[in-house]
Amino acid sequence: MRYRMRMFVLVYVLVFAGMMLFWWGPSKLHYGMYSTLQQGHSLRTVSIVRDVQAAGVAIDDPAYGYDNYTSNFWNHSTAFCDGRFIGYSRLLAILRNVVLDFKFARGQKGGENISDVINQPEEEEFYKYLPGFFKLPCKEPIEYNFIGDSHHLNSWIENALETDGKVFSREAGIYIDWTIAITRYEYANLYHTMTDYYNAFLMLKMFRLNSKDVTILIIDGHPSGGLDATWRYLFGKVKRVSDFRKPTLFKNMIWSMAGYESPLDDHFLPNVPYIEEFREFFLFHYDVSSSYKLNCKRLNILLIWRHDYLAHPRNPSGKVSRKINNEFELLSKMQETFRTHNVRGIQIDKYPMKKQLQMIAKTDILIGMHGAGLSHTLFLPKHSGLLEMFSMYYTAENRHFRAMAGWRGLHYRNWENMDYEREVMEESTNVDEAEVARLTVEISEQMCPKSS
Repeated sequence: MRYRMRMFVLVYVLVFAGMMLFWWGPSKLHYGMYSTLQQGHSLRTVSIVRDVQAAGVAIDDPAYGYDNYTSNFWNHSTAFCDGRFIGYSRLLAILRNVVLDFKFARGQKGGENISDVINQPEEEEFYKYLPGFFKLPCKEPIEYNFIGDSHHLNSWIENALETDGKVFSREAGIYIDWTIAITRYEYANLYHTMTDYYNAFLMLKMFRLNSKDVTILIIDGHPSGGLDATWRYLFGKVKRVSDFRKPTLFKNMIWSMAGYESPLDDHFLPNVPYIEEFREFFLFHYDVSSSYKLNCKRLNILLIWRHDYLAHPRNPSGKVSRKINNEFELLSKMQETFRTHNVRGIQIDKYPMKKQLQMIAKTDILIGMHGAGLSHTLFLPKHSGLLEMFSMYYTAENRHFRAMAGWRGLHYRNWENMDYEREVMEESTNVDEAEVARLTVEISEQMCPKSS
């Protein structure tokens, strides 16, 4: 009987372990790495330390591996070519002394005016590669793959990277700055571009870099967009890969993780690393104060509208959905409810980014339909609140901004339309003004509780 019982327990443990391994396989590995609730880990082995040294990272810096997030990456690194290629957690990589040769790429140059490329197919804005686009001076094959939606990184490995062992010609260019290479998938959308900004910021943290000493290398052929200038505010230099017309050696190139693999895009994470530091980083580089204090006698309440605008070549009409059909009535109701406070309604994307941030950094309650503009939740004051509205055809199951508010500890409410008669051609919604006002009052009372 004891033998049978032991065998039963052993089988149970093995089955359970197998299920956990299936669930926490490579595709789930990064979830655990992003959780700041995990216990810290020490550096893995002496060989990994040597690999990192070869990549140019100063591990004698006492801050090296100083937190759970970066140490988890160090613990899951794989090196090739004597440390010239190191992959981390199948999400990103660093290449040392890699040569980039743009003649081995096919696609649009990028940076054109949208009006010149109207109706341009999106596939023309993503490069097709030939072996030799990237070259490493070694003969070892790079047998590495990236997880999830890291499509361009896997394409760089499979189609673009060549290890031929040849010595680089000194007649070509040499780029000594640290370089973060990115491919943008939804470059005109503030939310998805925010994941790229944030990922690049994480690379600064991981490799202990100063933004002014880093070049952002854009490896795509998208035309010029309204969010491009922000890269130049946040980082020292921004280059398009098409700017390099001759082979160029990059001393240290980071292949940043894909936007779709960003912690910001995993809405069920309990925490996200450096979220408040990212806010400070962003506001600092735009010279916007982050010291705004709550004044319960004069709240700043900002409603943001979604209006049509031309953002990319595939939507020449500029039509957008999820608009508020009764903007004037909603604004009037809010001003009536909050008579002694400052209540405004604006189309925020009409303003330059600096002006947007100046307004957001002094907003106590932000209100808007679910949409990319609510990415500004990341830059609200720490005491503030978000009221998110949803149409019937874009429900509250979309947790993008609820997650952001949760990570930052902000007050959050949402209103979701359940009445078809409030929808106008799946384009705009007549929101319930009274209910939105009531929910806003709830947020204000949480922020400013009345004394008993």
